[in-house]
Amino acid sequence: MIKEKKKKSKYNKTQTRLQILQGYVRTIICSMLIAAFFTFMLANHARNEMLKDIFAENKSKNLVDKQLALELIANPNTLKDLENKNYSVCYHTGELYETIEDYEKAQIAYELAIQKAKKGNLRPYYKLVEVLAAQEKFEQAFSLIDSIKDFSDKDLIKFKTRSYIVIGDKYYSIGKVLSAAKAYEKADFYYSKFVKRDKEIEKSIKNRIIDSYIQVADIMVKSGMNTDAIRFLTKAESYDPKSIKIRYKIAVVLADLDPEKSVKYFEDLLEESPQQIDYGVFGYALMKAANIADLDGRATQAKYYRYKIHSVDVFVNRKVIYKNDIDVILFSPGAPSFDQFKNFEARGRFFKKTML
Repeated sequence: MIKEKKKKSKYNKTQTRLQILQGYVRTIICSMLIAAFFTFMLANHARNEMLKDIFAENKSKNLVDKQLALELIANPNTLKDLENKNYSVCYHTGELYETIEDYEKAQIAYELAIQKAKKGNLRPYYKLVEVLAAQEKFEQAFSLIDSIKDFSDKDLIKFKTRSYIVIGDKYYSIGKVLSAAKAYEKADFYYSKFVKRDKEIEKSIKNRIIDSYIQVADIMVKSGMNTDAIRFLTKAESYDPKSIKIRYKIAVVLADLDPEKSVKYFEDLLEESPQQIDYGVFGYALMKAANIADLDGRATQAKYYRYKIHSVDVFVNRKVIYKNDIDVILFSPGAPSFDQFKNFEARGRFFKKTML
């Protein structure tokens, strides 16, 4: 048998040629990895330094452009001179005019900025929407928003969401609350397209919609248009079905329009927030509901409503809620028949028994 010749290392450790070769390979690989790591670090450092230089240059340029914009607005021929300036100067000039609330000139500056902007830059479009809304040029603002269709979805959705909020806020501030609600709903429509949504922004938009519809409903009630008021309150309720404020308003308005439905709302509210109910209105709705049930031949339901009226009266007098005052189980053991309810004394004995 031929034995592989062995050599001694510098540590007097006997090694085969294969082991020596493997050691060399490991050394080379380690050297290459270390070299690659340092090359990457140096390249990354150089890139960061380059980005810093570019950022500093852009920052310096913006300062120059802002200074030039300040000089321009002092010039009576600013808008004529602006046509020969670059995007940045036009944009900053628009900002300056907007700051001093000269919205007409700001509009012209932003329109020029849009002409000179790179494709995909939506900043001047949003600023133009702002100044158009400030001038109540809503149709122009809507046309501008609708005209933008070929930019990236994410940026476009963000732009349209913000734009409709701006328009909605302006409508609300001048008392056009129904138009505000519709603008906010468009903002909500676009914002809902984001896969990842900020809960606070989402809540803010929905609160704007709800508040607008409540304001519209209040105006309708004052004008005697209760049916329309219910329509708008129902829209508000669809955005916040658990809102006690909205459901209470619906219950009050329905007391005349649909007393039985009003009673259902009041009964639910009685379980959740009894201290916030106007029991005079509740009693009125119950009386009307009882009369309607009588006319429809629903005697059992009519008597239930009338019993409920008495229960509410007892609660109001005591300022305390007892389960038997509120929850009525019509054919429960010990409860008198409906015929017995006609007898005042029997009814009194029953109430006394259930409240002890």
